[in-house]
Amino acid sequence: MVTKLTISLLLLQLSTTAFCDAGSQNAGPILFCVARGGTSDQSLSANIDYACNQASVNCQPIQPGGACFTNALKTRASFAMNAYYNLYRSLGGTCDFSGSGQVINFDPSNGSCQFSSGSKAAPINTPGSSATPTPIPKTPKPSPGGDNGPGLKWCIAKPHADIQALQKILDWLCGMIECQAIQPGGACYDESVRSRASFAMNSYYQTKGRNDYNCDFSGTGLITTVDPSHGRCRYLL
Repeated sequence: MVTKLTISLLLLQLSTTAFCDAGSQNAGPILFCVARGGTSDQSLSANIDYACNQASVNCQPIQPGGACFTNALKTRASFAMNAYYNLYRSLGGTCDFSGSGQVINFDPSNGSCQFSSGSKAAPINTPGSSATPTPIPKTPKPSPGGDNGPGLKWCIAKPHADIQALQKILDWLCGMIECQAIQPGGACYDESVRSRASFAMNSYYQTKGRNDYNCDFSGTGLITTVDPSHGRCRYLL
C-alpha cells in the first residue's frame, strides 16, 4: 500500500527536479562580448569609458598593473565591454556599442586575465546608484579640430592623484609617445612624478583628438584652460 508519506516524498522529488531543470534552462549559454576588428581607437576609448562608468562594472584588471592590462586598446576595450555585457544582459544590456561589439561563444580569457562569463550575472546595487544602466550612447564625435568646445585646453594630473597610479600611467604613456622632454636633462624634466605625468598625459591628450575622455586616465586626469607650460618647458597644444 502506498502511504501518504511515500506520495509526499515523490511529489517533493518531482518538484525539485523540475526546479533544477528550469534553472538550467534559464541560465542560458555562456557568451562573451568583444570589440570588432577594425574599430577605431576613438570608439574603443569611448566604449571603455562608458562600460567602466556603469554601476558595479569592475575595470580594475585593465588598469596599469592589473591582470588584464595591455597596450592593446582593443583588448582592454573587449574586457570592459564584456564585463558590462555579462553584468547587465539579464536586464536588457546588449553588446552593440554603436555597432562596434560582437558576441562570441568562446572564452577570450588569456592566462591570469579572466573574462567574466556569468550568464546569470545581475547588477549589484550600490548606494546612490541605479542597477539599471542608461542606454548605450552613440560613440562621441569630436567637434571640428578635435576640441570639445571653444578655447584652448590641456590635460594634467589631478593635484591629489595617487603618485603610484601616476607613475604606472607615466610608464605606460612613455611606451607610446615621445617623452624625451621629461627625461633627465630635458626641458621639462622635474623630480615630481606628478609634473612629468602631466606632460605625458597632455601629449597623449593632444595627439589622440583632444576629447575629454582622452584625459580620463582612470580618473587621475584633469582638463584645464590654463597653459601649464613654464620656462623652456612647453606643453603640446
